[in-house]
Amino acid sequence: MIKGFIFDFDGLILDTELPIYAAWQDIYREYQQHLPLETWVQCVGSSYQAFDPAEHLQSLIRRNLDRQALHQRAEEISNQIIDQTGPLPGVKEFLQSCRQFNFRLAIASSSDSRWVNRHLERLELKQYFDCILTCETVKHVKPAPDLFIMALHHLSLQPEETVIFEDSQNGILAGVRAGIRVVAVPNDITRHLDLSQASWIIPSFREISPLDILAHFDGHS
Repeated sequence: MIKGFIFDFDGLILDTELPIYAAWQDIYREYQQHLPLETWVQCVGSSYQAFDPAEHLQSLIRRNLDRQALHQRAEEISNQIIDQTGPLPGVKEFLQSCRQFNFRLAIASSSDSRWVNRHLERLELKQYFDCILTCETVKHVKPAPDLFIMALHHLSLQPEETVIFEDSQNGILAGVRAGIRVVAVPNDITRHLDLSQASWIIPSFREISPLDILAHFDGHS
């Protein structure tokens, strides 16, 4: 019996990925360079340790850049959009329904706690979660399974009692490595990627309820 859900944050609860990618595309264009999606997605669902766009730009133009300044500028550009953006469709209603049925809920994000908590508070969603785990709480972020394994511990759940919601390849791989079933909910960036390692792919949270998740996996255990 499923007793809890673990949620990614960026690109699943809040559309942060498209504005951040667009900001880096703008910066690359200023240097007459192109940042293809297949290159960018290396860091989607993970961190800039997996792919640093500033370092990559520097290698393309073959001269040193102020990488910290580039990251700060990309953040400023993308935040102008993100700070005005609400949760993705159906997210709040799904969380409310989860609480009605007493599911245990966690956030497991490769982003930092300042970022995640600020937006959860802004969106008035923080109260739905029993724990919020971010990059500071583990040694390795996704695609390593550490965040999800720690979430199981905090929720006092076993892998078979849990379902993960993810939007990215890195997140799905982390869930598979943790031995937990993953439902993929792709966004405008990740819907173009191969998410076939997920147990189930749905278009948005508007399409399902927590009871639909239970019914699906009861029949596909």
